[in-house]
Amino acid sequence: MNLNITYSEHSRLEYQISKFLADQDFTHHVTLAFNEWRSLPSARETLRQWHGRVDRALLGRSWQKRSLGCRTLFLAFAEHIDSNIHYHLLVRPASARIGYSFDIATEHAWRNLVQGGSVAVSPIYDAIGISHYVTKDLWQSRNYENFVVSTEFVSHN
Repeated sequence: MNLNITYSEHSRLEYQISKFLADQDFTHHVTLAFNEWRSLPSARETLRQWHGRVDRALLGRSWQKRSLGCRTLFLAFAEHIDSNIHYHLLVRPASARIGYSFDIATEHAWRNLVQGGSVAVSPIYDAIGISHYVTKDLWQSRNYENFVVSTEFVSHN
């Protein structure tokens, strides 16, 4: 997608999107890296599988039957889609069952899906700063269309 906008419009848009994201109730920043070349469709499929595994761990066997409000919600921003693709996610985890942790579920799911991959999970302390960070590739490489909303993976039957 090619947006023909001025530098000033671009700066305002970047700020407004970062502010909008910061105003949401995301609690975690997650980086999921493949550390190997992957096609964008393959990367999205692996992200979909990660999402299901995390919700399965946090919500139990019937995780797919839960309403969207109960499921893990995230926005994932792809970076370096032509070389070492990885995702930066803003996440609001599902409420975990007793004894289950989002951090552990995330790491376990990713390491089982991508043996050579890496994962980093951290709480969000500076919402505007992290929102600006995860969207940096949108602006630097004009990579506007390669972000993922977790609800894209939910069946709407």
